[in-house]
Amino acid sequence: MAKIPRGREMVRKLLRIGFVLNRQHGSHCVMKNATGETIVVPVHAGRELKIGLFRSIFSQIGVSEEEFWEI
Repeated sequence: MAKIPRGREMVRKLLRIGFVLNRQHGSHCVMKNATGETIVVPVHAGRELKIGLFRSIFSQIGVSEEEFWEI
């Protein structure tokens, strides 16, 4: 298992995959893709994502962990 990204890094990688920033409410970015799927990413300064949320995002976007780090 590689390191776990921070929220801002996750947002950048989702933007490269094709998601767009739909809105932001406080420290939570709501990302949407062309099919209408929505993912909420918490962006707390200096804190990594929790492992469960990290894996949940993978299952939602359909990308393996290895593919994610190559993006």
